Amino acid sequence: MAGSTNKEEFINYGYKCTGNHPHRPNSLNVRCESREIYPSQRGASNIYFPVIRSAISIPPWTNPLYMLLDEHYSKILEFRSFQIENPEKLIFDRYFAEKYTWQEFDKALKNRDGNIREFVEIKEMEYKALIHHADEDYKKDYKFFKTFEEEIPAYLKRYFSRIIKVERLREVMVLQGFMRIDPPEPEVDTLDKMVKLTRPKDNWLPGVEINGEGIFIEFNREVIDKWLKKQSVNKLSNEFKAAFKAYADGKGWINAKERDAKYVLLHTFSHLMIKEMSLLSGYSSAAIKERIYSSDTMSGILLYTGSSDKDGSLGGLVELGNNDNFKLLLKSVLENALLCTTDPHCTNIYIDVDTLNGSACHSCSMVSETACENGNRLLDRSLIVPLDGKEENSYFKDLVEELCEIQV
Repeated sequence: MAGSTNKEEFINYGYKCTGNHPHRPNSLNVRCESREIYPSQRGASNIYFPVIRSAISIPPWTNPLYMLLDEHYSKILEFRSFQIENPEKLIFDRYFAEKYTWQEFDKALKNRDGNIREFVEIKEMEYKALIHHADEDYKKDYKFFKTFEEEIPAYLKRYFSRIIKVERLREVMVLQGFMRIDPPEPEVDTLDKMVKLTRPKDNWLPGVEINGEGIFIEFNREVIDKWLKKQSVNKLSNEFKAAFKAYADGKGWINAKERDAKYVLLHTFSHLMIKEMSLLSGYSSAAIKERIYSSDTMSGILLYTGSSDKDGSLGGLVELGNNDNFKLLLKSVLENALLCTTDPHCTNIYIDVDTLNGSACHSCSMVSETACENGNRLLDRSLIVPLDGKEENSYFKDLVEELCEIQV
């Protein structure tokens, strides 16, 4: 078997892909002449990558009105296709009139008709619900969405705007299909490269609901914007943008969202938190998942239980949001990020064009693939803590000195 899966060894034979796809029995074979083929072991982990889309259940979508509408929405579409006169009124009179007004039903139906098609738009709605969790519109349903905001200590207000304990949440995960060789990116359109699980005429996908808990941390947007303007950080940010664009173009990804130093900061901090939380919360690191909210209007992370074999009610993550526990957690995160067992090699990594990572490796920053939303790409702990020769890049440089009592 030695060398049998080596691409360089196999190319010499001149074999070409026949275009046969066992998972596409009804598709014609299209011979591929542009790329060489090479063998891979049947049990290799890169043979199949699931394409999963997920959303956190938030008001108003958790409202009983919306759930009832989902039950009968297919009938509305069917009546519309038959051009039945005023189908919405027929459905309303039969199923909704006893409990809801026409205005409530009409508003919910317009929202349902609008659809939420992009993963980015879903995240924007989740972010809005999290930061406005105290508003009346978001306090109507405690069954799937219950939050409590901690008052941020004075020494942390420079870095964070909010720390919200999400005592109850529900994640809905849907399997769209799978990809081969290259893992998908959560906010990139991969439909043209994905093997779909359902036929074009089907309007369903397999899914699962997961109940859990978590912590939402919003970074101080003004401080991040000021940090991004620093010469060294701005230079690094532009290089991350260019590296990710080249990576996405090489993969043929469509509509790849920009990835700058802000995203790398949030993503790396999320990973470091997951590694520490797993030691204190009662959950394994594979059972804690992340959602990164990064854009011109968003700057936060949600760390939550995301394993279907856990009931999500242990309370371990929520308790870490208490001020005293969070202080100890953050102190451990910063102290452990300062050193890596592979240093000085890890510290000296700049930007790896294959992994898109800076100073990050499996020993310090990477977590289980099931926990990471981006395939362990775009990580750099030099943006979190001051590393040798990269001190000015650190967002938490002053906090390391104050909280960890380490002079940089």
